[in-house]
Amino acid sequence: MVAMMLGTDHLDKEALVAVAEEKIIGHAMYARLGDDHEAEMAIIVEDGWQSKGVGKSLLSGLAERAKRRGIETFTGEVLATNGPMLGLADMFVGTDHTIDDGVYHVRIPLQTPEPAMHTARIIRRAA
Repeated sequence: MVAMMLGTDHLDKEALVAVAEEKIIGHAMYARLGDDHEAEMAIIVEDGWQSKGVGKSLLSGLAERAKRRGIETFTGEVLATNGPMLGLADMFVGTDHTIDDGVYHVRIPLQTPEPAMHTARIIRRAA
């Protein structure tokens, strides 16, 4: 995980962390796929900080950076039992979900989401 985060080039790969009380409480990353306009993304938020706007802040920040680099769509996989993450993806108009073996395959068009409530400071770490 650390190697992936340190391997960001801020063009095809990007990573953000959320910090609160001097601790990392979440992170988000994307990696551009073969299609120049599409990237796979992943978000993790510490259990005690879920449903407090951290994931929304991370996803919004990651989407802003991706759009500036020509990425138009995020893709990802979400367990069917992870309703909060599916709700987070739906903040983007036009998000599409398909399910296969209990896993949602999500396609998120990167349009401007509603403003995020910032509960944590977002920090971009240069490699």
